[in-house]
Amino acid sequence: MKSVILKGNKKISLQENKISNLKDNQCLVKISYAGICSSDIYRGFEGWAYKYPLVMGHEISGKVVKTKKIKNNIKIGDRVSIFPLLPCFKCNQCSENNFMRCVKYGYYGSRNDGGFAEYIVVNSWNILKIPKNVDLLNASLIEPLAVVIHAYKKINIKKNKKILLLGSGFLSLIFQKIIRFYFPNLYICVVDRNNYKLQLAKKYTSKVKTLNIEKKLKLDNFIKNNEDFFDIIIETTGDPKFYKEAINLSAPNGEIILLSNIIDNLKLSKKIVSNILRKELLIKGTWNSYFKKSLKTDDWKDSLRLIKKGIKPSELVTKIIKLSDIPIYLKKMHKHKTKRKKINYVKFVSINND
Repeated sequence: MKSVILKGNKKISLQENKISNLKDNQCLVKISYAGICSSDIYRGFEGWAYKYPLVMGHEISGKVVKTKKIKNNIKIGDRVSIFPLLPCFKCNQCSENNFMRCVKYGYYGSRNDGGFAEYIVVNSWNILKIPKNVDLLNASLIEPLAVVIHAYKKINIKKNKKILLLGSGFLSLIFQKIIRFYFPNLYICVVDRNNYKLQLAKKYTSKVKTLNIEKKLKLDNFIKNNEDFFDIIIETTGDPKFYKEAINLSAPNGEIILLSNIIDNLKLSKKIVSNILRKELLIKGTWNSYFKKSLKTDDWKDSLRLIKKGIKPSELVTKIIKLSDIPIYLKKMHKHKTKRKKINYVKFVSINND
C-alpha cells in the first residue's frame, strides 16, 4: 500500500509500505479521510515524533475490509471512525475507564502508525461505527470535535458569562459553534493574528467580536483595556505568551481552559502567580476525550449526536487533497507556522481515491 512516511525530522515522502498481518481482534480499514492536525506539523518538522519511521495522522475514517476473530459486532463493510489512543488497560486510570489519562498509552499517528496511508490495521476496541446518516468526512473529524466537547464539559457556562477564545483555528471555531448552539446570545470575543480565520469566526458565529493581533500594539491595547474582564478564557494557540496573558485578562474567580499543546517553555513571574492566587482563578487542563467511558460521559457518541443536530466540522474544511500531496502541504503549513505568512487555510484533509 502507499503511505506517507516520516523517516526523520523534515523527511516526509510517499512510499510503498507493507500492510501488517492482523492479530486477533483487529481490523483492516481502508482509509477514506485523514485530517491533518497542527501536532502533525510539529511532529514532522520540529522533532516531536516519538519514533522513526512513522506514518502520521490520527483523525481517521474509513471502511472495514478485513477482520480477524472479532469479539464485538464490527464486520466487513462497516463505516467507521477510529479513536487513536491505545490504552494499556492496566493502570489506575484505565481501571476507571479514564483512558485518555492512561500512563502508558500508544497512539495511532504518533507512537504507532496512523492514517496517512491507504489502509490501517487497528484494534477493534478503537472503532466507532458510523451510522448511514453521517458522512465519512465528518466522521474523520469526530476526533477533534470530541476533544472540544471534552473541554466544553469542563466549563461552567451561564447566560451572563463573557467568553474569550485565544486563537481562531480549527478547534476554536468548533468551540464557537458549540457555544452558540447552546447559548446563542453569549458575549464571545475571539483573538487571532490571521484575518482569514477571524472572518470565519464571524461567518460561523453570530454576535461575535473579533480582534486581529497582527500588530503588537493592538494586542497590548487589548490587554490593557480588558484586564480582569473575561469570566471564561479558552486558550487554543499553544503560545506561551497567551498562557500568561490569559491570567491577566481573566476576571476574579474566572476559569481558564488550556486546550492546545504548548509549543515552547513557559516561565511565570511572581506577579503572574500572585494574580492566580488573588483572583482565585480556576485553571483547567484538558486532554483528548472520553471514549467508552459510560453512556453519560462518552465524548465520541456525543460528537455523533451533535453532528446529527447540525454541528458539522466538515464545514470548516477548506481543501481536500490526495494522499500524495500531504508532504507538500505539511511543508507549506510548517512554513506558515514558523514565518507567520498568511496562507488561507483552517484545516486540510487528505482523501484516498477508491
